[in-house]
Amino acid sequence: MMKDPAWNEWFKLNLRCSQRTFELLCKLLEPHFPPVAYLRYNFETGVACTLFHLASSDGYRETA
Repeated sequence: MMKDPAWNEWFKLNLRCSQRTFELLCKLLEPHFPPVAYLRYNFETGVACTLFHLASSDGYRETA
């Protein structure tokens, strides 16, 4: 992960969680999802995309 403190602000702004929380969330979720060989992206990217969607239009902001 990116260890620069400036990235933590990006995480909070775009994913609505700190970088540390994101890392913990990935660590907790990954054992529940079997690896898929044909995916072009890693598990963390999938979690980030999901969180971004939930924080964007028609996602978390509109339903909260």
